[in-house]
Order: sequence, then structure tokens, then C-alpha cells
Amino acid sequence: MVKIIKESQYITIQAEEESIVYQGKMMPSIPWLLPFEWENGKKLIYHKGEGLSLVEWLKKEKNEEEILEVLEVFLQNQRELEAYLIDEEKLIVDPDWIFWVKEKKMLRLAYIPWDMVVGVNKSFMKRFVRLLWETAIQQQWQNEKLILMLYRMQIAVKHQDQPRLWSRWIEQEKRKIKERTLIKEQALDILTEEPEELMHGWFQRIKNKFPFAVR
Repeated sequence: MVKIIKESQYITIQAEEESIVYQGKMMPSIPWLLPFEWENGKKLIYHKGEGLSLVEWLKKEKNEEEILEVLEVFLQNQRELEAYLIDEEKLIVDPDWIFWVKEKKMLRLAYIPWDMVVGVNKSFMKRFVRLLWETAIQQQWQNEKLILMLYRMQIAVKHQDQPRLWSRWIEQEKRKIKERTLIKEQALDILTEEPEELMHGWFQRIKNKFPFAVR
């Protein structure tokens, strides 16, 4: 049996048996784990690290790029799991204990290196989407495009569990942002043209579109 005790500054993981030896040996090599220390082979303590917990980070409304950046970093962590010989279902995905270090683009989590851990974890993506929706409602977020992206994300989380599928979804969302930015820039260029150029430009566009009407 594994017992997890969450306090304001610590997570204590206490077990009746020794942890998985090879996973315990790999943990110091994982750069995105929260700071931790062993009291013995049956007791592991995690400390809060640098950055903000996801709950704290979301106290201010975000934009689409910021949300996508966190998702990309988690996917990178997810791809590294196999190399570190650890299991995704044993990550602790409590939003109060996932820390975003924006300056380093690092998402720091805690891990449970024991067998037979049941019911502790849910999918990070599902938890993150739920947290975003609840926060958007509570804080009455105003960014309509962000709300629409969260809706698409909610649909995606029901069908896309593999990192490559999420990577594709993120790239699609980034293209949408890029296209909107390009349209805005083009519109701004038109509006900031000199008056004579602006009039000529509009007239030329009308001629090009309706040659039969303008002679």
C-alpha cells in the first residue's frame, strides 16, 4: 500500500514496501522532477520548487500561445518517460503540485516510484482541460478565441491520447494563430497607407474584382 500525504509545502509518499530500485536510481537524472529527498527506501518527500503551480499561474487570464507552450513542454516530458524507465500513470498531476517555470520552459512534476499504485492519477491533458474550463468560467475570461480553442481542446482530449496526435493538434492551433496575425498585419498595412495610395489601392482592387463595372 502506498500512502500520499499532501501538505502546503511538501508531498510525503510512504509505502509498506521498498520502492522500485531502478526507478529510484533514475530519478536524480530527470531534470523536470520536483526537488525530492529520501528518508529511507519506503519514504519519499517532494518539496515545492521554483515557478508557479498551474493553479497560481492561472490566476491571470492567459492567451492561446501561453497555453500551447505548456502543452508542448508536457509532451516533451512525456516523450522522455521511456528513456528514464518511468511510467506516465505514476506522475502526480494535481494542478497544485505541477509547477510552470516560464523562464526555463520547464514543467515540474512529482513521481511515485512504486508498484501497485491505483487511483492516484488521471490523464494530465484531461485534468489540464478541466482546470482551464473551470478557471475560465470562474474568472469570466474575455478572450473569445481562447475560449474557442479550449472548446476544441476539450473535444481533442476525448480522442487523442498519443503524443504525436497532440503534437499535430498543437501545430494546427499555431497555424491558426499565425494566419490571424498575418491577416491583422495586412489590414494594418492597408490602413496605414498614404491617403492617395489608399484610395488608389482600393480603386485598383475594385477594378480587378469588377472589371466589367469600372471602365
